[in-house]
Amino acid sequence: VAQTRVLFDGIAAPIIYASSGQTAVVVPYEIAGQAATQVVVEYQGVQSSQVSVQVAAVAPGIFTVLFNGTGQGAVLNADYRANAAGNAAARGSVVMVYMTLGGEHGQDGMIATGAVQHPLLVTATVGGQSAQVQYAGPSPGSIWGLTQVNLLVPASVTPGNAVPLAITVGGVQSQPNVTLAVN
Repeated sequence: VAQTRVLFDGIAAPIIYASSGQTAVVVPYEIAGQAATQVVVEYQGVQSSQVSVQVAAVAPGIFTVLFNGTGQGAVLNADYRANAAGNAAARGSVVMVYMTLGGEHGQDGMIATGAVQHPLLVTATVGGQSAQVQYAGPSPGSIWGLTQVNLLVPASVTPGNAVPLAITVGGVQSQPNVTLAVN
């Protein structure tokens, strides 16, 4: 994509997009189990200096509407419309949260063709209350690495436009200050 490659220990990562200021990639599954990896960015055949990056077994991160990791999460309501203040999820309904988790075993750059339950324990809270996770795994029809977590909004949660949302995978919690709208 745009003559750009990102290499992890010499392994080319699947590129989601590349622009003049940012490149999004999926870390290759081949580096699983390592403590660190060497990352090199290549543009038009010219390589950057290596950067050492720590590797974690899981690193749950909920995608957000403003692309900054905080605020309204990338969440769809049961009707597949974007969750927002003007389109809040009903208490007791299912929402779909989009995120990255790690710890899955897919194929680099391939599209997930079906639902495959994540191998680690995935739990969630909405407004500080436990939320039943109905599915956690690759988002069917999307690239492996994009994870979909379907959860039931607790019926007793206090409604609001910015209700805290957290997802924990294998004991590691997602970033703070992510929300969803609940009515």
